[in-house]
Order: sequence, then structure tokens, then C-alpha cells
Amino acid sequence: MRIPDSTIEEIERRVDIVNLVSRFVTLQQKGQRWFGLCPFHSEKTPSFSVSPERNAFYCFGCQKGGSVFSFLMEIEGLSFPEAVEQLAQEAGVDLPTQGDARTDDGATKRRAALKELYQRVSGSFHYILENSPQAEAAREYLDRRQIPTELRKRFAIGFAPDAPGWLHDFLRSKGYSDAFLAETGLFTRRNQRRALFQGRVVFPIRSPRGEVVAFGGRAIDGHEPKYLNSPESSLFSKRELLFGLDLAKEQARRERNMYLTEGYTDVLACHAAVVENVVAPLGTALSEHHVRLLRRYCDTVTLVFDSDRAGEEAVRRAAVLLEAGELKTMVCELPEGRDPADIFEASGSKELKKTLSCVKDVFAFLVSRALGRADISTPDGKEFALTEVFPYIEAVRSEVKRDACLRQFADALGVDPLSIAQDYRRRGARSSHRERAGEQQSETHRKDVVITTDLFLMLAVVASRGQFATVRSMLDIDDLEDRNAVALYTALEETYRRGERAFELLIDRIENPELRRVVMEKLASDEFALNQERAIYDAVLSIKERSYRRQQREIESQLRRLGAVAVAGDDTQHQIDELLEQKMYLDKELNKLKVLIDDRFTE
Repeated sequence: MRIPDSTIEEIERRVDIVNLVSRFVTLQQKGQRWFGLCPFHSEKTPSFSVSPERNAFYCFGCQKGGSVFSFLMEIEGLSFPEAVEQLAQEAGVDLPTQGDARTDDGATKRRAALKELYQRVSGSFHYILENSPQAEAAREYLDRRQIPTELRKRFAIGFAPDAPGWLHDFLRSKGYSDAFLAETGLFTRRNQRRALFQGRVVFPIRSPRGEVVAFGGRAIDGHEPKYLNSPESSLFSKRELLFGLDLAKEQARRERNMYLTEGYTDVLACHAAVVENVVAPLGTALSEHHVRLLRRYCDTVTLVFDSDRAGEEAVRRAAVLLEAGELKTMVCELPEGRDPADIFEASGSKELKKTLSCVKDVFAFLVSRALGRADISTPDGKEFALTEVFPYIEAVRSEVKRDACLRQFADALGVDPLSIAQDYRRRGARSSHRERAGEQQSETHRKDVVITTDLFLMLAVVASRGQFATVRSMLDIDDLEDRNAVALYTALEETYRRGERAFELLIDRIENPELRRVVMEKLASDEFALNQERAIYDAVLSIKERSYRRQQREIESQLRRLGAVAVAGDDTQHQIDELLEQKMYLDKELNKLKVLIDDRFTE
């Protein structure tokens, strides 16, 4: 789909970036900008800045920044065309339908085709579940689980018949090629006509936007594996998605809390009990990607895992990641051997809601479990308890909270708090040493952009785009010596000639990612907020003077060289005369410039 620059500008003009970002981040206005906690990394002090004037954002902590399109791409995991399409729809801007290489490359086409296919297959699975005699056992299973028809429709739950070739034949009849179907993940690797899901209840896995990107299937006839997910693809990574998030995010934003359960049926049971802010990992342990995803929607995560040993281990691992991500963590203690789906099936909504409301702080939970597994009357038992709890304490970033945890743990163990603190520091010293080594190595490989006079000027012009017409009339690109400044001048010149005002189009023309980061950082700061015109004019005069003096030196060097080789009767004298004329012109221009500089200095 060819998206004209004028359309991008129109979308950017109509979309209010403060309103867009406020869907994901709590913002507070400070002067002309808005600030909040960055949704892309963990932090306590707001360093995430939004500028309504430029319709741009920037985080001083993780250095992510950009336009309304960049923000939506980053936070929702969208491609550029997808972000444009979503914002165009919200802004009431019609998009063209012609294709070109910029926005409709092969990867984008394939993603769009896969999404269309998955949506079609999802609808087919759901229709079969509700209407086919083959799905009778599946319907009985869901009825036994107390999952009503309305909820089955909301989640688009389906059924895959126990017939190896039916799906391939069905999709071929709809015009899909064998080559394309072989890459969809809907069929086994060994036999590209054999359906991956057979005789299973099928749960569509959707992106936060609600697009079907994969499927999960549960066996209902005792076949193994009990649960089976689609293979990972360009659309689907199980370490980056959470089941049910598209339906959970709005309530999670309102309540600032998300329940994290272990499986599909647990999520369904909670929805049936009218608790919608609940998600589940997709057959994998909680990951850092999941934590970053959760931070977009909530401040607190309540873990609702099985009460067996495996569930306890899952809580311990999740608690460390969530604490490192600075999310408050609570634990819902389930009755022995029962999960939310079991409770709902046996006792209904009221009992499940009551269970979900009984929560405790995760550190208290970890301490009680550690003490329950160790004989703390012995030194070895005390040391074992330390190894169980210290990983969580290490993840705590607040010094006050960490000290309180150490004291609370010391009281529970019946030991001197100083002893606990010393053991912790010895353990932490080793971790800190490794972290510092990693940071030093990372810093070694980073190529910083140095702010020269040339680059300062061009950054100031980017911050005040209306000044570029004046700058280009006074300063030629050859006057610049800094290659980064040249890159910005080029980008500004291209947007100027095209009459483009959209910030996205300017940023898109900056190829160096580090330079792009510096541009975003400077625009988000107040460095160019005052005396922009004077700062730009002074820098132009300084650079122009340097350029004139450089040209003078070059001419003087050529004159010396020609004078040394001059022979009567050749045309060398003509060249010398031309150089002397150029030198006189430069002397005159330099004198004019000196007057301007002196005038500026005496203002």
C-alpha cells in the first residue's frame, strides 16, 4: 500500500500524541511537556517526555523516541504500515490502495496474508465447535467446565476435527497455494498436508490488538501432549505474548492490577466470574518480555498459580522478574490441588471471586514457603532458607525496601540482622562486579555522537524548523565539517524542498540510529527552548567565518605552489590572477562577517 507523505502528515497533524500515550502511560504536565514513567523500561523517576508541540516522545532513560507512529509501533509491536493504518482509522483519514516497495514489502504482505488466514481458520474452528456433530465431545468438555456459549464466542474457541487432511483440502479450495500453506504453521513439518491440530479444542491466540496470530489446542481424549501451540513465527513468540491480553487490558488499566494464571481454562473461568483483568503465559515461564508488556497496563500483578511445588517455583521465578521490573507483586494462595478453573467448575463465580480476593504480599509468601521447606533450627537450614529468598531481595531496587526485607527475614530466621546483611552484601558484590563488567563492555562498543558547533547548529534548526530557510540562504552544506551535521542538513533540505512538516518524515531520513537518538534527546530537553533564533544565528556566523578562513588557507597554499613552479610564457599567471581575485572576495566577505560578529557581541 503506497502511503503518500501528505497522508502521513495529515495523520500526524490530527493525532494528539498526549492522548495516544495516555492510553498506556499516566502523564503529568510540566510546562510545555508531559512526563511519566517509561513504558519501555523499568524506572522510578519519570524520564519519559512527550512534546505536544512536535507530536513526539523521548525517554531520557532508555533513549527510545519518535513520533506517534514510532510510539504505536514500539508499544503494540506493529510494523510501520500497521501503525499508519490504525492511526488513520482513528483520525478519520482515508488511505490509498495502491502498492509500492516502501510500505508493502514481501514481509509485510506475508504478515497480512497470515493474519487474514488465521482469522479465517479461527472462524472455521469456531463454527465447527458450535455446529458440527464431530465437536460433541468438545462441547461437553466446555459445558462441564461451565464455559457458556457467549464466552466461547468472545474468545472464538473452536474445535479441530480428528481428520488429518481436512484443513489442507479446505484451504486449497479457498485458493491458497501449497507453498504458502506449508509456511503457515498449521500443518506438521513431516507432512505438510497433515493438520497440526486434530481432535482438539482450539484457542485462538491474539495480539494485544485482538488479531489472531497463532493457536493453542487442548486434547480432550487423553492424547499427548495435553496442550499444543502453533510454532513460533514472524507474528508469534510465546515469550512476548500473553493469552487473553486483548480482552484483559482495559480492566487492568482501570484497576492497575493484572491477575496472572497458568492456563487457558483459568482465564476463561475468571471471565465467566466477571473478572476480566486476567492473562496466562503460553506454555512457557514468565519472561522479561512479559514483564515489560504487563507494565504497559498495570502497576500490580497478582500471581494465581497452583499450590503444588511446581507452582511455588513458578511464583519464585515470576516474583524476581516482576520485582526487577518494579511491579508490585501479590500472591493468591489457592486451595491444595485446585486451580481457578476447578474452583469455578465446582463452586461457581462467588467462590472464585472470594478466592481471588484473598492475597498476600509476595515477600511474605516467599519467606513462609522458605521456612516451611527448611529446618531453621539448624545452621544448614538457615543457609538453605537464605538461598531461597535472596534472589528476590537482589531484584529489589529500593534501598529502603531491601533493608526492610532483610530485617523481616532476619526476624523470621531468628538471627542478627547484621549477619543477614553481611551475607547479602557478599553475594551482591559478586553480582555487581559482573554487572559493572558488562556495562563497561557495552560502553566500549557504543559510538557516541559528539556535539560539535556544526551539529549544535543543525540540532537547533531541527528544534526550530522554520529557521531552516534562513540558514540555507546563509550557509551552504559545504561549510559544514561534521558528517552528522551534514546528514541533518541533507534531511532538512529534502523535507524543505518537498514542503514536508511531519516529524516522522524528517526522522525517517536520518539513517544513523545514534544520531537519531541524539536528535530525539535534544528535542525532548529544554536545551533549545530559549533564544533559538540567536543561538542559530551565532552558530551560522561562527561556521561561516571558519569556512571563509579555511578557503583562504587553501587559496594561499595554491598560490605558494603556483609561485614556486611558475615559468614565463605559460598560463600559470592566469590561474594566480583568478586565485587572487577569489582571495580578495573572501577578504571582503570576511570583513563583513567580522562586523556582524562584533555587532552581535556588543548587543
